[in-house]
Order: sequence, then C-alpha cells, then structure tokens
Amino acid sequence: MPEHPAYILNEAFGVDEFEVLWQKGLKHIATMLATAYDLKFSKRSGMKEVYERLRHRGKAWVRNTHPWGPCNYVARRVFWSCKILDLKEVRDEVEVLTSGPLLSREDPEDRKLVERATKRPSEQAIDENIGILNMETRHTGAFLTRAMEFHHKYPDMKFWFFVEFD
Repeated sequence: MPEHPAYILNEAFGVDEFEVLWQKGLKHIATMLATAYDLKFSKRSGMKEVYERLRHRGKAWVRNTHPWGPCNYVARRVFWSCKILDLKEVRDEVEVLTSGPLLSREDPEDRKLVERATKRPSEQAIDENIGILNMETRHTGAFLTRAMEFHHKYPDMKFWFFVEFD
C-alpha cells in the first residue's frame, strides 16, 4: 500500500479512491475531491502542487466541519467554487469519468493499481473494488457534469461544494 501522510481508506470498501484517481492521471479531480473531504490530503506527494495551482486559479474556501467519529475529529475541508469547473483541465478529467469505465478487471496494470490501494488485497477484493470504483467514478462524473450544466445555465448563481462520506 502507498504511504502518505494523510492516508485514509474508504473503510466501507477498503480502497483509497483518491489514490486510484491520481494514478489514473485524474490529478485535478483527485485533488479537488480529496481536499474537499479533508485538507490534510494536500500533503500527499504531488497533490500539494496541484492543490495550490487549483486554489489560485479558482476560488477555494477552507473551513472546519463539525466533529464526527469516535474521536470527535474535525476535518478542515476545502469548499470549491463552481468556477473551478470552468478550468479546461477539470472539464477534460470529468469527460474521462463520464466516457466509460475507468478500470478494467482484465487489465493487469489496473489490477496492480487497485491492489496497491486496497487495505486487504485479495482477488475477490480487487474485483469488487474495480466494480465499486467504476460505479463511484461514473456517479462522480455525472454529478460534476450536472454541476457544470447548472453553473452555465445560471452563471450569476454561486455555489461551493465539498465531499462527505457516510
């Protein structure tokens, strides 16, 4: 498994979704989603540079969220402005998310990538996580596409988004 200062797995699936997006070349989407979940992800190798570039080109608003979990953890989340969706790099990556499955169970490189990002890798876990990640990325792409459409339909309306997992 990769080592990051801010390594948090989605415990429901046992896979680091942000790492998979990053390794598949979706660095802007991975950075936006990871920091919208918790700013400490910006400490990951390479992500800090992408975060700083995005933050300066679009508006970002960092806020503490309400305590949650057994330790009453307070996450510092980045709220991204809808203007971030206007960046060509972001639009291109959203297109990748909506163009079809991100991962293939038959591709050995995809399997290795998911294995490295999975907490307890096994053949079954890798297969399940590939399916889950494909579903999640499709939903994320659809959400971001709808957000872009809404932003362009109502350009005077300003909204911000962040990420929460249940």
